[in-house]
Amino acid sequence: MVTPQSTRVKAPDRPGMNEDTYDVADLKPPGGSSTDGLNSEPVKSTRNRISKGGRDFILGTLNVRTIREDQRMEELVEVFRSSGSGILALQEHRLCHTDKVKVDRGPGHILITSSAWRSGSGAACGGVGLLVSDESYKAAKLIKSFTERILLVSFEGNPSLTVICVYAPTESSGAEEAESFHNSLREAIKEVPAHDLLVVLGDFNAHLSRTSPEDKGWYYHERTNRNGRFFQETMLEGGLIAGNHRFQKKLSKQHTFASEATLSTSLIDYICVRHKWRNSLRNIEVVDSFGSVGSDHRAVLGFVSLKLRRCKRPKASVKFDYSPLKQDATLRTEYSVEVRNRYETHFTYSVLFNMLE
Repeated sequence: MVTPQSTRVKAPDRPGMNEDTYDVADLKPPGGSSTDGLNSEPVKSTRNRISKGGRDFILGTLNVRTIREDQRMEELVEVFRSSGSGILALQEHRLCHTDKVKVDRGPGHILITSSAWRSGSGAACGGVGLLVSDESYKAAKLIKSFTERILLVSFEGNPSLTVICVYAPTESSGAEEAESFHNSLREAIKEVPAHDLLVVLGDFNAHLSRTSPEDKGWYYHERTNRNGRFFQETMLEGGLIAGNHRFQKKLSKQHTFASEATLSTSLIDYICVRHKWRNSLRNIEVVDSFGSVGSDHRAVLGFVSLKLRRCKRPKASVKFDYSPLKQDATLRTEYSVEVRNRYETHFTYSVLFNMLE
């Protein structure tokens, strides 16, 4: 509410971005008032929680639309730090390399990527990865790339956390490609232990809508597209729920993608968790704070009740190569003299101490 003393001003309307262009379903559950908009009470801002982190662990997803330029990567890291996030899933980083999985260390962050691929014209396309804090990386215990579109990273914690970052084919791609992607995703989900807190997040290029009158979620779209149907089948088989629809938000705080070509908006970036861990997901926010990166997507942040702990790695044992001693008599003599000189004083004092006793 704007008071006479308020300094707030109404944000200017973007061309073609009014409510008539939204593909929106009725966002109120049964029983809502027709005059209260989405909520009779103003939606509380979580800006302080995002910046400070609070007691919840923050993870998110963002289609960055390339970070090949150093300036964009630096800006992404800076915003990532200020957001208080521990893990940020990235799509379309467009970084090509020969390694199946590459780990790059920077000041205060670690970038884990699987390589992007080349189009027919040689342009870099796609690529998924995770931007993690130093503390989060210390808890990492497994990094595995299933396909060029699916990357899995497991973390030691209470409970253990497994994050699967995905970038689904677009709606305009062939049905066989979309089906193959979801089959691979289902196989990845099956490999995750049942007791792990599994989070599947990324750009699904899917529109989801209410499946039945009994569905009490808050949805942005009126219709489910083809990718959305594949997505629903994957969630059903993997025991997942889309967290975006569990929390009531204003229309302006739901869409994650704004198309410059059609001047339309849509919700295609999701954070999903296993049904048994649904109450560990405290909140989900679509934020504009990553806008300076230059993407046409908005970041989706999830607040999870979780505590990561450092993964205990066994210390590497030191092995000595004694084979040169067997082959070189001079070296054996030098080695014997060195050992005798080093322990001769200790041996002398030990003998004297025993004699005094």
